[in-house]
Amino acid sequence: MKEGKNKMKKPVLSFFLILVGILAIVLAISCFNQESGGREERKSYGGDAYTGIQNAAAQTSRNVYYTNDILKFGFGSVLLVAGVAMAGTGAINIFAFLAGFSSNKASSATQNDSESSESNEAQE
Repeated sequence: MKEGKNKMKKPVLSFFLILVGILAIVLAISCFNQESGGREERKSYGGDAYTGIQNAAAQTSRNVYYTNDILKFGFGSVLLVAGVAMAGTGAINIFAFLAGFSSNKASSATQNDSESSESNEAQE
């Protein structure tokens, strides 16, 4: 009886894997489409101190912008790969379960047919 319960848990877990995989893929697409923000350009002022401060702020904003692009690509890639792997694993498990279920059903029907023909022969 316990084996039957474990067989029924497999499709439920597989559907859960597929749903989580699809969610991860949607989040990956959202991550790739997210705006990186803006950046400041270098400017020159009459005084050296103001120009130095402006250029340092511009360099910092550029670094943050590029770091955001790298993180966006990294998280999006991890989510995409994990989502495809989870959805694929779930789908393979579902197909394997259905193939096993149909082959078990067919073999039990064949076994029942052979048992009924043997009993008919024994009665004759």
